[in-house]
Amino acid sequence: DDSMEYGVITHATKCSACPGGFHQPAPETVFCIPCNAGTRSNTTVGAAACTTCPAGTSSSTGSATCAPCSVGKYQPSENSDTCIACTAGKFQNVTGATACEDCLPGLAQPGSGADKCDECRAGTFAAENGSSSCTSCGAGKFQNAMGGTTCKNCLA
Repeated sequence: DDSMEYGVITHATKCSACPGGFHQPAPETVFCIPCNAGTRSNTTVGAAACTTCPAGTSSSTGSATCAPCSVGKYQPSENSDTCIACTAGKFQNVTGATACEDCLPGLAQPGSGADKCDECRAGTFAAENGSSSCTSCGAGKFQNAMGGTTCKNCLA
């Protein structure tokens, strides 16, 4: 049988499968098409189409695989070419995440793309979820422990 299959391209003397990251939806064609960003083709037998990358991953044009988002990043949507850095007050410590987590009370994260939140120093506190900074205790108040969520009143 001399007929061509999808995902295969023709040369003068033989047919060749499109490599990973490429596809060809039409038979009897002489070129492979790179997969769009946010999609992949990891087959070794020639792909007729590229498949969408799931949420928590991304890919660039011509990718054979979808890369999981690294720690400190996330991607809530499928078919994406980038992962998004967690914003201040949030973190992500696993790969392939679809969301970032809020820093808990007593913890804060001032930067973006973080994989953890830091404990508030003694003399400071963070009362809310998602704090980007710790607040100093005001006059007449103190916090002698790390990770404080409130300040205590000084006794007269």
